[in-house]
Amino acid sequence: MTIIPNLLDPSVPGDIIQKTGQTRKLNIGGINGVYPIYRIRLDALYYNDKNDRIASWLSKYKADNNIEDLDISDREPYNAIIEKLVSDSNPNAMEKTKKNIALIGQQESGVILKDGRIIDGNRRFTCLRKLSAENAHNSKYFEAIILECDYKNDNKTIKSLELGIQHGIDSKIDYNPIDRMVGVYNDITRDKLFTVTEYAQLTNERENDVKSLLDLSNLMVEYLEFIGEPNKFYIARENDIDGPLHEIMRILKKAKSDERREQYKQICFNILLNKPEGDMTRFIRQINSDIAGKDHEDTFIDEQMEHVLNTAVKVAELDSKAVDAREKISQIRENSGIKGGIKASIDKAVEKTRRVELKNKPLELLEKSIGVLDDVDLNVVRALTSEQQKELENKIDDLDDKLKAIRESIGE
Repeated sequence: MTIIPNLLDPSVPGDIIQKTGQTRKLNIGGINGVYPIYRIRLDALYYNDKNDRIASWLSKYKADNNIEDLDISDREPYNAIIEKLVSDSNPNAMEKTKKNIALIGQQESGVILKDGRIIDGNRRFTCLRKLSAENAHNSKYFEAIILECDYKNDNKTIKSLELGIQHGIDSKIDYNPIDRMVGVYNDITRDKLFTVTEYAQLTNERENDVKSLLDLSNLMVEYLEFIGEPNKFYIARENDIDGPLHEIMRILKKAKSDERREQYKQICFNILLNKPEGDMTRFIRQINSDIAGKDHEDTFIDEQMEHVLNTAVKVAELDSKAVDAREKISQIRENSGIKGGIKASIDKAVEKTRRVELKNKPLELLEKSIGVLDDVDLNVVRALTSEQQKELENKIDDLDDKLKAIRESIGE
């Protein structure tokens, strides 16, 4: 690996970097500029491990290898690790881009920092690396503009640029929902690089949408803490909790107090961990539609909190044995007692709601009928022909018969 501190240094050999004569427009820090495009040899470049697209995949690699960070000093092994993560994160898109580059070459330039870190173009870089490895005659160069920046001193500027490129109108990104949440959480909550307003402006989104996404991101982090696996974002992605988190958020918004909100949060997290059914989005949705805010809500809460405590005991037991995250989740879900109890409690509460709704249905229908009859214009009735009035009388007789049957049913 050719490590060069500053690719823009005039002394860098021409076989490593060459100016193409082409340019690219870019907005950096709110200022539009035109930047020259260079051809940079692949072995002088390295991946950006801060890329939101691979956030959950990188968390998995770190957990599997029990490390805090990747060793960036040995760049070829580092690049090989990130290359696999980028490839695995979206293999279909990777194969499509690779075939396109093999056919017509790199059409869109990337963005890199002066030390070779790739800010925009990790997928294109990966494809070029693969093609180069497969065929020595393929291009060994990556086309990009080079910024006079480094991550240590210009972190916010670089992240702003990355967000602007990857979320701009003309560059819509196929983010995994969990990786998107991780990015928002890191940039706004953890690192405090941006406010919600700033983030919305950079990504060309509505402020309320970013706020909602941030709330979901913080909820995801709380769930991982609840199961004793903080910041292991790959667990959230592998268990596909994006849909359930949206449903949980709707339930929490209906909570009548902070205490009730916290109870529902623990209950829903516990349900998500135990996974009593396959479609967890639909399963948790039942709580919002048929249980939250109903008269029998307190009974449901009491029952479910017992299951929360039982799961907490099981989690503590597995944590004491240093069981890894996947095995822990697997063993918890094998406990048919807790899982069965959770499902039975929900089924009972949903059935009770539906029985109540069924009892209230006749009254609701009669109230609607009265509302419809109120709309009958008596002046129009008086103006009907004899034939039309006779037909109307027949309908009134039918209505009288139905009302008589309902009245006779009362008190039976």
